Amino acid sequence: METLYDSDRVPETDWIGAWREVAVRGTVTVQMRSLDPDRFAAKLSAVQLGDCRLAAMNYSPLALRRTPRLVRQFDPEHYQVLFIRRGHPGIELADRSALLGPGDLVVHDSACPFESFVGPGQSRAQCLMIQIPKRLLHLPHREITSLLATPLDGTRGTGLLLSGFMTTLTGDCPENAGQAARLGRVLTDLTETFLAHHLDRLAAVPGDSRERVLYLQILSFIDDHLPAEWLDPQAVADAHRISLRTLYRIFQKQDTTPAAHIRHRRLERCRLDLADPRLWQLAIHAVAARWGFLRPAEFTRAFRTAYGLTPSEWREREGDLERHALPTG
Repeated sequence: METLYDSDRVPETDWIGAWREVAVRGTVTVQMRSLDPDRFAAKLSAVQLGDCRLAAMNYSPLALRRTPRLVRQFDPEHYQVLFIRRGHPGIELADRSALLGPGDLVVHDSACPFESFVGPGQSRAQCLMIQIPKRLLHLPHREITSLLATPLDGTRGTGLLLSGFMTTLTGDCPENAGQAARLGRVLTDLTETFLAHHLDRLAAVPGDSRERVLYLQILSFIDDHLPAEWLDPQAVADAHRISLRTLYRIFQKQDTTPAAHIRHRRLERCRLDLADPRLWQLAIHAVAARWGFLRPAEFTRAFRTAYGLTPSEWREREGDLERHALPTG
């Protein structure tokens, strides 16, 4: 992500002024003041994902205000969804107020004045924020406004998918405009599905968007249950109340199959564990069993096919690299 502001790189005499100037590039125009001027600290980074924008912010006690006049001066006509990672910011918006905490998601509307603050005595607040043009969502505006300034759960279900995807993007940003646009579409799909879930309007979400979100839900389910002996394509289909045929069709669009994906993810976990010095006391067959491979010979064949080395050869090579990396003397 592009760092737009870092108080550690700004002269102390101009901390607030510099923050005010760049904040609009990553969010919207607001008035702001530090509630602890002697210890002001903040950082703002952002990345453009097609029509969407993702920003990462952390800041010391601060008061933000978007007035009706600022709204009239410039309204980008987008929704904002914030994911609170740390701190307890307060918000007043659309005649509602809420105190947020880690794990909460909250919806803003750029057309609505608001006030937000992190009170004195608190440590830095950390949050991620996505901005999505209103025109991209198919849900009625009047219904979305019913969710404004309401703490929504970002730790389970579609909320966890959305917050997890936002978090992943902060460390795995796109390499080109095409990839950025694709990630932006996924972010839009997840946001719309998340909002539709809370509005009980999933039928309003286009079918292709629902299928892309379903695919992400399936991937998350598989990763959460990799050690389970019972994990197979039929179990995945049953868990998501779809037919096996539908499951295979979804994965076919990704040029793979459910069984191949499960095997790949299990092999990846085994590969990482075999390279981990903390787990070298575990026998190879025990590592394999941890991730669902109960037949050692089958695991060895699959591993060698995938990585060109047997599990023991891989562990030995990684051990040599680790020992050579250790300081001597």
